Amino acid sequence: MCKASLVAEKTANDPAAIVGDEAHIVARSAGGPRAGLLEDSKLDAYGNLILLCKVHHKIIDDQPNEYTVERLHGIKGQHEEWVRQTLEQEGLAPVRLVANQPLESVQFSLLLSGSAVWELVSNVQSYRLGSLTDDSDPEASDLADEFLDDVKDCGEMSEEIADQVSGVRRAERALTEWLNRLAQRGLVVYGGRRRLKIQGGVGPPGYWWEAILQVMKANDPRLATNSRDAKGSS
Repeated sequence: MCKASLVAEKTANDPAAIVGDEAHIVARSAGGPRAGLLEDSKLDAYGNLILLCKVHHKIIDDQPNEYTVERLHGIKGQHEEWVRQTLEQEGLAPVRLVANQPLESVQFSLLLSGSAVWELVSNVQSYRLGSLTDDSDPEASDLADEFLDDVKDCGEMSEEIADQVSGVRRAERALTEWLNRLAQRGLVVYGGRRRLKIQGGVGPPGYWWEAILQVMKANDPRLATNSRDAKGSS
């Protein structure tokens, strides 16, 4: 909307920082701006996402009658066309994410506390969330889905929460309660982070962090296999 740079250049001591917000055009949470205008399965799809500076993110959330779904789709489409034409005119490479490491090589840890989940999902730019694939226990599946939804909401609000020590503590307690509820249903959560690199466009290369979480049954035979392999290689 303002064509502000959403990547802060790297310094002598730190890498580049992504300062833009990935926002939902139709809110994921009930009661959020423009909520209820899209089926749940499409809420996290590319068509419902828009990248904004923090100022305009706040504006469109507080003024949903002014910034309707149709208007935001129009703004997004116009900007994508402007980017395409700019890149063609300047002979620049398109913006793309490049994986520094394959997904298969990401090290996963068993998440045993809310603070571990918070550390994993705070200040990341994207999420790769895996729920139960076996729907033989619908209640467990629904619980896993709700947990992952809340974790993503928590991660997306992490910058605001991190401004207050009490906010972080409350978030960690809530995540711990979630882990306890999952454990009561025989579920565990594994997670890891992957670093990707943003290349192309008019800005300098930057890094993009992806949080990966997977909910599994504690008696999943794959966990036993991995444990035996780890013991055999130690």
